Amino acid sequence: MASYFGYVRSYALNLKAPGGLGLLGYHGVINLELDFSSEGIGSAYCYFVPDGGVLGENQKRPDSLHFDVYFWMSSWMRFVDLLHTAPSVSFNFTEDGRAELQSGVRGFGE
Repeated sequence: MASYFGYVRSYALNLKAPGGLGLLGYHGVINLELDFSSEGIGSAYCYFVPDGGVLGENQKRPDSLHFDVYFWMSSWMRFVDLLHTAPSVSFNFTEDGRAELQSGVRGFGE
């Protein structure tokens, strides 16, 4: 199973007004620019769906280093805090759709 590991180079936050859902039913999105070292530069679109809604399917877009990943809206502040305060943030993704953002360099769940 292939896995992808990259560092966050930059990010942009987009939070919808209360009651305003995006086309895919999300309240917020964090756009990440990622450095995959020898593989190149890519991006991840982290969509935040209202708790109790329906999460989309995490996926890597074909023939690219672009990812679509979905999280519950209740985790929004944790991600924002991580991006604002951690000196280094990494992105992990496996072909089975598991995605994780964390400080430093670690494997899943560490």
